[in-house]
Amino acid sequence: MRDRVTLVIGAGSGIGRACARLLAERGDRLVLAGRQEAPLRALAAELGSEVEVATADVSLNDGATTLVSAALRRFGRLDAAINTFGMVPRYGNPLDRLRVEDLRGVLAANLRGVFLAVQAEAQVMSSGGAIVVLGSVLGEVGWAKQGPFSAAKHGIRGLCLTWAKELEAQGVRLNVVEPGLVQAPTVERLVGKSLDAEGLDLSGAPDALAVARTVVWLSSDDSRAIQGQAIGVGGHVRRV
Repeated sequence: MRDRVTLVIGAGSGIGRACARLLAERGDRLVLAGRQEAPLRALAAELGSEVEVATADVSLNDGATTLVSAALRRFGRLDAAINTFGMVPRYGNPLDRLRVEDLRGVLAANLRGVFLAVQAEAQVMSSGGAIVVLGSVLGEVGWAKQGPFSAAKHGIRGLCLTWAKELEAQGVRLNVVEPGLVQAPTVERLVGKSLDAEGLDLSGAPDALAVARTVVWLSSDDSRAIQGQAIGVGGHVRRV
């Protein structure tokens, strides 16, 4: 589809920003979304005129609706949505030192945000629409001291693969991309202290652009045969 309208939540940095640049090269009309306006404005200035900027916190009840409404107000429709947002906690705590507040905050920023975002996006899409959610390899495996984050990503996988089945009748595709070890500050913050202990390093891992290419492909008509999949991209993380 030419002039595809795509919403990118989390476009201000990392994989989301890489996705936005690839989408602009593809010719999409974009809504760049996130919580902080300044990096979105800077990216919009770089990408050109067919770009809208919208800010909201998708973990709040009306946040995702605000972002979807911005797309409809500017372009009249929404063809694809890419959700790369989330909170990566600092290097975490083991079971005996976790607080319930740790779980609550991580689930709100990740799982609750995805719940509200996908629900809002799917409601306005017609047949041919595509939604992509960024999960994590920790949705499949565990990592010591990152219980809440892993729980959130497990939840994203289960939620999205279930909703993908429901959205088939609507003609809307929903897939998850689960990065493994990639060269990114968020990965260093998440697992950096344990990389040596696991015998892993990031020297041969892909960067954010490599992950973004898979995400953008899943948002396009070229991947119209792919539905309800959780696709891993990035370095290997063994089961722990």
